[in-house]
Amino acid sequence: MFLELALHRDGRVRGNYFDALADSVQPVAGRLDRQTGTVTWRVARGPECTTAAEGLTSGRAEVRVEGPGGERTWTLVSLE
Repeated sequence: MFLELALHRDGRVRGNYFDALADSVQPVAGRLDRQTGTVTWRVARGPECTTAAEGLTSGRAEVRVEGPGGERTWTLVSLE
């Protein structure tokens, strides 16, 4: 899985989610809350994902994923 996120000046988050096993790409859309420093997004119509903005710039972020099956935590790491 690969996740590409871009933050626009107005706080919009856009990007792509690539599933290498399924060979599919889905759109990502979300928002930065400037007051809390929290970034929230969804892949297509999937579960809501939330993390601290500073984690995304540090190269490693713990992401809370909330879906119909409950809440779980994913770890995102930056590839360079």
